[in-house]
Amino acid sequence: MENMFNLQTLTLGAKSITYHASFKPVSPNATSKGELVSPSSQNIVADGPVPGIIINTLPMFDIFKKAAKYVTDTKNGTLPYPPWQQQSDYAAIQAELLELESNFWPEYRFDRTKMTQHSKEAIEQNWAFWSYWLVNQFMYHTIHMLLNHPFLISLRIAAAGRCPRTFSQASSDQVVVHSNWIIRCLDLLEEKQISISDPFLAYCISVANTVFIHYRNAEIQSLRQNAEKGLFKGRQELGELSSLLKNVERMVCPIFGEQDQSQFH
Repeated sequence: MENMFNLQTLTLGAKSITYHASFKPVSPNATSKGELVSPSSQNIVADGPVPGIIINTLPMFDIFKKAAKYVTDTKNGTLPYPPWQQQSDYAAIQAELLELESNFWPEYRFDRTKMTQHSKEAIEQNWAFWSYWLVNQFMYHTIHMLLNHPFLISLRIAAAGRCPRTFSQASSDQVVVHSNWIIRCLDLLEEKQISISDPFLAYCISVANTVFIHYRNAEIQSLRQNAEKGLFKGRQELGELSSLLKNVERMVCPIFGEQDQSQFH
């Protein structure tokens, strides 16, 4: 399980994550405190100044660390409560994530930033903002995937010896939705002809791929087809990233094996 999620190679500190791009970013819009603001917001909305994207992103790093610890604790069998109980770590992380989402500044939500309506040139010029925004998007969906990953849920059910059917179905629905959002973000980057070279985003894609690997054996045909499509897209993106970053190669190998990984080069 630890190899599957590459916990040893995952950097969890917010300050330690570096963003890279295939182009050189220029100075973004900023508030007086140097916080990056949305290029479309003009820094003013009805309720006052828009807080910086960094301020909105940092709390999610803390939740992400808790989700990664949840993976490790599940693997080690140290969690006392099954995830459907209100005292569980699962429920606590979910509640914290929902609280963060309810307070997340509307200007930075997917439907409000309207990245689809920005040109490639405009995105490049404001890459310092968009890089944080993308990491925020990928991280949010990856937290949900980690909490609801079918491999982890299976371990928790086995440990508890029981599981409410509604919880199992809700967890399955969540992981499918959020893994599909990872692919949607990749499609958006491809549409804008924007290349990424960030090991953290590669990790998020790797987690999505493990979800697709599980669901390509699903009994429901639509789930199988969706999983095959997502897996193809994820493998393609990881192949490009592994040619740039050695630590991405280390992520790919445990998921696809040596033979499949060699096909990326």
